[in-house]
Amino acid sequence: MSLWTKIVNFFNPAIRWFRAFIKELFDAVMEVLIAELVKIAKEVVEELAKKDLSSEDKRKAAFNSIKEIALNKGIDIKDHLINLAIELAYAHFRKLTKNN
Repeated sequence: MSLWTKIVNFFNPAIRWFRAFIKELFDAVMEVLIAELVKIAKEVVEELAKKDLSSEDKRKAAFNSIKEIALNKGIDIKDHLINLAIELAYAHFRKLTKNN
């Protein structure tokens, strides 16, 4: 066995552990960020539901408000995730208003 193979074999368990740790950390951070984003979206959608705007205007206003609030909280998130948060928040809002 060559020296290089011995070195690689020596470090492989540490590398595997580090990769698993990073993946777990990344997953946890993403879960927290998405939960915070959906929380923001629910608040914005609920507030905009009270306003006399078209659906498209509400969607645009929700997108802009969520993006601004997220950036103010230090969350720089992709547009498609903001749109997903709006859809989830709207579905939640519709479910709540349908049951009342």
